[in-house]
Amino acid sequence: MIYTSTNTEFLCVEKLYHETVANAIESIQYNGFSNLFIFSNGGHSVVAELGVQQLMPRRITTIGGHSVGSAALDIFLCGINRLAFSDSMFFFHEASYESDGRLIREFEAELAVEIEKLTYRYQQSGHLLRRLDLLRRANELTGRILARQTKLSYGRVRELMRGDGCQMDAREALFYGLVHEIIPCSYVDFDYDSI
Repeated sequence: MIYTSTNTEFLCVEKLYHETVANAIESIQYNGFSNLFIFSNGGHSVVAELGVQQLMPRRITTIGGHSVGSAALDIFLCGINRLAFSDSMFFFHEASYESDGRLIREFEAELAVEIEKLTYRYQQSGHLLRRLDLLRRANELTGRILARQTKLSYGRVRELMRGDGCQMDAREALFYGLVHEIIPCSYVDFDYDSI
């Protein structure tokens, strides 16, 4: 099959936002597209949840561009047929948020909540609990979808997510089941290198 702009929706942005994912989903529904080309480094975990909820029930083919990571990988894994190019890269990591110029991951957020408890300011730590809950939900979503859609166990996925996360080239992604097939650029009828 040749993938063209007449049968494929494109989700090619540096960072995914709610609006860009919602527009792509709407376009897939309205135009009847069964293919989604993704080239993005990710975005907020809530965006991944929206994409997974809306796209998982659909029988779409996902095509990974040069880089598919973080929340974009969760969306990519919704494809029943997942394709990549030989130079495609995939990455996933623990969810985090920024605070005072530092990345805060689930472990650090748990520590912050415990410190609040110990200093008797627990009543004022509602925002910390909400952030911790978001981190846990995001990590659970990524862990579940990777374990369900690939050859990796949930425990192994969570191990790989820690620290700086995990990066895979197309061949590794094929080996672990993130990708079903590596296709040549000639299978797409658009200028792949300009995306």
